[in-house]
Amino acid sequence: MFNHHFCHSFYLKSLSRSTSVLFYLFFSGVVGHSIMAQTPCMCAYEKERIPEIVRHFNSGNVDSALVIFEQIRQTGLPECRMAYCNAMAQYYFNKNEFKQVRPYMDEERRLLDSLGCSPVARARHFNTFGHYYLSINNYAKAVECYLEALSNSNLAKDPMSSYRSLINLSVVSSNNKETEKSLDYLQQAETAVWALMNSKGDNPQRPKMDHTDQLSEVYTRKADIYNKLYALKKEPALADSAKTLACKALTIAQRLHNGHVMSHSYAALAEQASLTGQYAAALALADSVWASAPQSLGNMYKYQAFLLKSKALMDQGTYPQSAVFADSALWYAERFNPQMVQNALFQVYETRKKIQQFDRALVAFERHTLIKDSLAGVEKINTINELEQQYNKVKNEKSIRELTQERQIITLRNRLLLLGVLLAAGVILVLVFLQRQRAIKARQNQLETEQRLNRARMNPHFFFNALGALQALVLKNGDARHTAVHLSKFAAIMRQTLDSTYTEYVSIEEEKNYLTQYLELQQLRFPDSFSFEIEVDAALDEQETLVPPMLIQPFAENAIEHGFSDKNPDNHLAIHFAKAENMLLLTIKDNGKGLSSTQTRSEKHISRATQIIRDRLDILNQQQQTQARFTIENRPGDGVLAQVYVPLTYKS
Repeated sequence: MFNHHFCHSFYLKSLSRSTSVLFYLFFSGVVGHSIMAQTPCMCAYEKERIPEIVRHFNSGNVDSALVIFEQIRQTGLPECRMAYCNAMAQYYFNKNEFKQVRPYMDEERRLLDSLGCSPVARARHFNTFGHYYLSINNYAKAVECYLEALSNSNLAKDPMSSYRSLINLSVVSSNNKETEKSLDYLQQAETAVWALMNSKGDNPQRPKMDHTDQLSEVYTRKADIYNKLYALKKEPALADSAKTLACKALTIAQRLHNGHVMSHSYAALAEQASLTGQYAAALALADSVWASAPQSLGNMYKYQAFLLKSKALMDQGTYPQSAVFADSALWYAERFNPQMVQNALFQVYETRKKIQQFDRALVAFERHTLIKDSLAGVEKINTINELEQQYNKVKNEKSIRELTQERQIITLRNRLLLLGVLLAAGVILVLVFLQRQRAIKARQNQLETEQRLNRARMNPHFFFNALGALQALVLKNGDARHTAVHLSKFAAIMRQTLDSTYTEYVSIEEEKNYLTQYLELQQLRFPDSFSFEIEVDAALDEQETLVPPMLIQPFAENAIEHGFSDKNPDNHLAIHFAKAENMLLLTIKDNGKGLSSTQTRSEKHISRATQIIRDRLDILNQQQQTQARFTIENRPGDGVLAQVYVPLTYKS
């Protein structure tokens, strides 16, 4: 294991990555500060065993906690049954068996509602439910659960429960690359921990615990964020902060024998060393990552260690050895988690490109893309499951009401008759409302389908021309390696083009990158035949402003294919994004032959492409009640000027 002097010497001098989510078992619902008016829903037997359970989880011995969970269940008390459900969900999280989690969460929610539990118990439930959604990449639902947990924690005035909710929110923000927001959540979490540590501990319902464990977790996560900020800004103070915090966390974790936080701390230190060019230290620290890991999570931390080594060696320029460690990272990732496989495959792709093994690089990239698409598809499947769950909940609640009515039917017969009449009227109103909503939804689906079909009609022609460009390149030089590079570029463009069929909007930055790749591929096909420029008005935020995809490409293709003269280096294509009152103006102009001098075939092609774009804008106007439009005309002199107006749309 790497010598702790690495941290100690640095800390004396300076007194002035999206890691995987680790599910520590902090039973916030059991150890809350406040005694609420609602039922606390605390299982006394679980409360006695909390220190033992936490010790098993933080040491990675989650199977040892399973015996305690079964003893909790056998008490037969409803609040202990609820605690058992939450504990089993935590158990299966640590086993990466996410399909086993949902039934326990549904049972816990049913008990919560039937017992009328306090906000502390509800915060615990929603924190765990958020983990479920985060595990299957449904970030929106995860945030919804974590915010609900935080709201209940604040209502209960429970710092421990608030701490757990804030940590979870910081994880989602970090995964979404919102580093500043993640850091803000972590700062609030640290405040909550210090409130716990400075409390007098006079609450008889709260067992005394050493909260430095929670403090160490905050430090490691803050170290990760500072590493990310340093990678973006290259400010030395950020790297120093990352190292200081990771060293503090490591000191605490070693004292408490917390393998999770030790490994996490070493990973943050390795990342910081690699970012600052200390490659030997980074490699040694990476070894300490898996050497400190709990045995039950060995594969996860070995994956992380080898990935860190591969990145450090690649930054150092030692590409062959970096490729070997990337393969090792992939091997361990495949035995742990699909999300890690995705990252490992991308590292394999990067390293194999560096050593010019383009065939293996292409295979890794294709696998990476397939996994990325499949993970995105899980969200859609989960949305369906969520709707089914809501339906079952409504049905169960109706059954409970009917049972209550049956117990009172003898004394309340007349009232129930009146209630039945009112209920029937309500059902009729609901059915009318639902029928109207279905009609609206069907119309919306029809418009979206027509929109996708119009975009899809442009794809085959584009693919044909792009493949023609690659064919010409092969016939020209016969260099398989050179061809493979451009084939990879074509594959990326094809992927983006196909994705645009199912994407209503992309950012200007994404559309600009797509157009750049497409035009560079066309320059391979027609070398020294034209130049191009893509400009974005300074008033527009490229990352936040959205644009419908594949609107500009047909105009650019017409200019290149039919407007420019062969082998004329003065041919020029200019694309510009700008604001025009409350609209986004897309301008495409060239200095080619112009519309009047084009051949019959090109005139037909222009007519077909413009009709497709006109149809797309008509559908957009129907959906959003806007005035999207376009014009195309000859420029004064030579060339064509096309202008497309679409509504200004932002991510927020």
